[in-house]
Amino acid sequence: METFLRTSITQDAVFLQVYGQSECGPMILKAHTLESLKTSDARDMGVGLEDMTSARITDSVGNVLPENTDGHIQLLSKGRALTYYKEDARFQENVYGDWWDSGDYGFMDERGHLFLKDRQVDLIETINSTLAIEDFLLDSLDFLAEVVIVRDKNHSPQPIIALAPDKEMDWNRWWEQVHELPRLNAPIIRDFDAIPRTATMKVQRLQIEKELKTQNN
Repeated sequence: METFLRTSITQDAVFLQVYGQSECGPMILKAHTLESLKTSDARDMGVGLEDMTSARITDSVGNVLPENTDGHIQLLSKGRALTYYKEDARFQENVYGDWWDSGDYGFMDERGHLFLKDRQVDLIETINSTLAIEDFLLDSLDFLAEVVIVRDKNHSPQPIIALAPDKEMDWNRWWEQVHELPRLNAPIIRDFDAIPRTATMKVQRLQIEKELKTQNN
């Protein structure tokens, strides 16, 4: 975001961050400026569109949880899809009345801001938020182009990293940054293009975990 804002010809440029899903469209918004980025929490997705979209946090069966409590992120939108083509049963698995379970995990604070921690299927017991650690390492270590933390065959947190072009691995800096974090395995280095992704460039974490299990058998 900082790169986009710094290259804008507008002096007071604003980067509008939008969190949503294909089934619901744009849901939660947060505006960023160069000044606000200095103190912004990257996990803070923002707030809903008044009278149009909102979020809530529930347990695994849809009971609403108090503020600042981790749980399933559910979304309410007047523009939500009605079903999946020829897969209505799969669609209905995520429907809770008027609410849609996003498959994401996080919490809402007392201001009504939504914080995204992880995908529900990617949770690691010993880590509060893999996404937060990935953000921290990418921001701290300029020789990294990608950091993905998945579960190894023993369900321990396994970093998969890719180096930035023309950069070398700096092990000293790596260990300096991770020594106060929850315990992580030694990182596995891959080429950036060797990390499996979807058509929309999302990392396929479950595919990586499957590959790790196959390699270790």
